[in-house]
Amino acid sequence: MLSVHRLRSSLAVAVLLIASRASADWSHDPRIPNALIPNTFSTQRADAAVPDGNGGAYVFFEDDRNGNKDVFGMHVLANGTDDSAWPVNGLAICTAVGDQTAIKAVADGLGGIWVAWNDNRSGVTKNYASRVAGVGTIQAGIPVNGLLLDAVRANAQGPPQITADLANGLVVVWQYTFKATDFDVYAARCNMSHALGWLGPGASSAAGRAKPVATVTGGGGGCRRPGRDHAAGAPDLGKIGDIGIEAVLRG
Repeated sequence: MLSVHRLRSSLAVAVLLIASRASADWSHDPRIPNALIPNTFSTQRADAAVPDGNGGAYVFFEDDRNGNKDVFGMHVLANGTDDSAWPVNGLAICTAVGDQTAIKAVADGLGGIWVAWNDNRSGVTKNYASRVAGVGTIQAGIPVNGLLLDAVRANAQGPPQITADLANGLVVVWQYTFKATDFDVYAARCNMSHALGWLGPGASSAAGRAKPVATVTGGGGGCRRPGRDHAAGAPDLGKIGDIGIEAVLRG
């Protein structure tokens, strides 16, 4: 099991592998874990990690080395060292102005990783996504600093919940502030060619508030978008699109 720790005192992100047979390259002292980014003095917070299929992991973290929270990634190998194919001190995925937080990541099924986050570059929080190749580069066709998932609606978007779409694409679901007392759920799909689809409401709330708490990839075919949320505080399970993505909603 890969455990990512945020060290408040040393302001560093570290990674520790806990397994029945740990490699000699991994620290055996939990007080001295392997440094993920050893050459920076910024504050980092690891938000997401995706297994690489070979005992290592792709780790994605917030980093304030540029004066605000940006999105960076690193590939940690099974032996506890950083992948030399990746940029030293991490791959810059988004370095836009404002804070980028609430990072989520999921494998794309082709050896790469989809990454999504909540972004305040415009002064109003919106959700963006990027696609990272396993070799430590941004996939061609992804805009610099990420793809804006909804450029139409002007109000704030809550942190993303994401899942793969069974076709190497990405589904992102979020809470949208329609007005002060009305919070709806919207969803977007980004296919493997990075084209956006849907961009419509996934659910609205009879009680005035709906919030996605998880997304799960189900079976394909014949699925619908989430229906209206029910009693306040009660989870509601709905389906999105024709690929079996289930969104768990909470009032």
